[in-house]
Amino acid sequence: MEASVYSISIVLGFVIARLGVEYTNIRLRVGPIRIHHWMWATAIMLAVYFSIELPDWLWGILLGIALEGLRRKEWGWRA
Repeated sequence: MEASVYSISIVLGFVIARLGVEYTNIRLRVGPIRIHHWMWATAIMLAVYFSIELPDWLWGILLGIALEGLRRKEWGWRA
């Protein structure tokens, strides 16, 4: 059961990121550097990996968000 919840949450995270990027104009910039959704999702995963225990579904959503960003043509941090 845990594998199915994890797998579904990966797809759900991918869809959430896809819809969020396509239909909103939220951009995070720090000077000339643009922080993409896959960058902050990966940073959150690395930070919590060493500190707290997260449920499988939340790991899946974060992974789906990170994977969605990597399929795009422009995924660098320069604006």
